[in-house]
Amino acid sequence: MQKTNKMTILIHFFTFFIDKPFLIYSLFLLGTLWLMALLAFLWKKTRKKVARGFLILGWILAILAIPLEALCFIFASSIYHDFPSPDRKDDIVAEEYGFLLLSNITLYERQNPFFIKEIEGAVILPDDGYLPISQEEYWVK
Repeated sequence: MQKTNKMTILIHFFTFFIDKPFLIYSLFLLGTLWLMALLAFLWKKTRKKVARGFLILGWILAILAIPLEALCFIFASSIYHDFPSPDRKDDIVAEEYGFLLLSNITLYERQNPFFIKEIEGAVILPDDGYLPISQEEYWVK
């Protein structure tokens, strides 16, 4: 979807935004939980010590995958701010991302309730990792 028409998924659900990294994290977490359920099922069915050794190794890897997935999600997450227009036809969404001394703000136009499209040339690079929209130091014209 992002390559063909340059639209990105962003669902505004009450006060929470569901974006692509959150969806990927949710799918990986769901897959890990399914893997753990499969390993528990296989543990009950097998009696061989070698097979149980591989199942224990699978459990260890599955348990270690959960915090690694969470860590990747935390560093890939952005903060979104919705700026609705009076007629609700030209809504703007601002994406703020900051990590250490890097930050950027990208502006998008909402196409429909599920997708946003990046506005060409509307990228702002604040200094020192500062996030002005989160600090409520901005104005909209």
